Amino acid sequence: MSGPRDARAARGKFTERERFWAKVEGGDIDSCWIWIARVRPDGYGSFMMDGGRGTRYAHRIAYEWLRGPVPEGLQLDHLCRQRSCVNPWHLEPVTPMVNVHRSTRTRATDTECANGHPWTDETAVFWQGYRKCLACYRDREACRPPRSHRRLEAVA
Repeated sequence: MSGPRDARAARGKFTERERFWAKVEGGDIDSCWIWIARVRPDGYGSFMMDGGRGTRYAHRIAYEWLRGPVPEGLQLDHLCRQRSCVNPWHLEPVTPMVNVHRSTRTRATDTECANGHPWTDETAVFWQGYRKCLACYRDREACRPPRSHRRLEAVA
């Protein structure tokens, strides 16, 4: 026997929120709500928004729907350390620096870069998910020929 949910599925009439929550296991506020649909290679859940608005991180969607917008310049840190968890009460908005320091990746808790420059909010920049040292970048750029010379070398 088919119910109203089956009829809507046959017609493709699920709302965006119905589609989203159908992909979550759990519900107790204290436990992880595990994303059981598409998981990216980095371990985070991914959800395709309705209306061609693209794919977004599942944990960010759950946080925004249930707790409000993530403040500008902050990232959501999984306090439970489970990347596929979408429980918004397991997420905390933090600066990129705090998020990296809390992570369990190998070099995340280092206090300085490989060349000995200290990691601070002024000396570190986050680019494409990685922490980069501004002092090292400036040192590399100082050793390179001016950009106009680089173009000529490439042509020659």
